Amino acid sequence: MSGTITEKVPFNSDYSANTKLNNNARKYALKIYNDISHKKPYTLQSLKQKLVIAIGLKPFILRKKGAYTGVQKRWADLGLL
Repeated sequence: MSGTITEKVPFNSDYSANTKLNNNARKYALKIYNDISHKKPYTLQSLKQKLVIAIGLKPFILRKKGAYTGVQKRWADLGLL
């Protein structure tokens, strides 16, 4: 998602005049912005998460009613139950 920008700059110098550094900073800032704004859908990951919740987590939470009332209430509010 991100890159590294390293530049050896003498102490107390004007680093903003360095075009290579500015281009790299602009490129990585744009890359971070695009990664955040254009999220990539990972279908296998979402399928795996749904299976884990449906097979593993949901029956466990429903079985232990007294200990997980907050979770059950939140899931009911979200329409997951």
